[in-house]
Amino acid sequence: MTKYFEYPIHRLSDYLSTVVSDTLIAVSENTKNELIELYHPKIPIGIIENAVNTQKFTRDGKKEDFGFGKGSIILANGGRLSKRKNIDFIVESLKYLDKRYKLVIWGEWDEKDFKDSIDKIVRKNNLSTRYKYIGIKPYWIVDNYFRSMDVFVLPSNHEGLPKVVLEALSCGAKVVASGFKLEHAVKNLYMLQEVNPKTIADAVIRASHEKDYYLSTRKVIDTFYSWDSKAEEYHKVFKKFL
Repeated sequence: MTKYFEYPIHRLSDYLSTVVSDTLIAVSENTKNELIELYHPKIPIGIIENAVNTQKFTRDGKKEDFGFGKGSIILANGGRLSKRKNIDFIVESLKYLDKRYKLVIWGEWDEKDFKDSIDKIVRKNNLSTRYKYIGIKPYWIVDNYFRSMDVFVLPSNHEGLPKVVLEALSCGAKVVASGFKLEHAVKNLYMLQEVNPKTIADAVIRASHEKDYYLSTRKVIDTFYSWDSKAEEYHKVFKKFL
């Protein structure tokens, strides 16, 4: 379904957007470059990065008890669970971390075979007491999960600008990630230069031990990545054509 139906439709819709639009807006420099490489559009392309609902995603609010016990350091990933996001590497990174580190994952699996391969990694490395998959969770309650973790881990091969990263940072979690760039630096974000289980583990240790820069991180998000700030940027684009 993904290879022969979903992705071809995505490709067609992307192409059509380049021939019927007056302008294009990409969520990152990576996405802009991909548009140029694949479709050679003749119209201007601007960049307006993704944003987060800063009223909903805050450090204060309800938290979720994942049942790992006191003293645990909670790692997490949520969203679409695919090989592109190297979920298997996140799970395998636990073998390089001491037993305080636990991992919780939620979302929809791209393929059942990929989920099965994750389960095999868990069994092979005796990680069943340190790993939980908790199913698909609606947007309306995921802020509870972001508040309850220590480090959100997203070692993707390629991303635009993941909203989950902004949501996690906005809720006070540190983030270890790859596959994208932010226009504005955020101190609680640790970007991976190389993606494998060991480098992920090393980055997680660094993130969990270094000082928390939530206040400065939140200031950057409120200024540049809030819904209101991005609405202003879109308004400037719309004014050119209306």
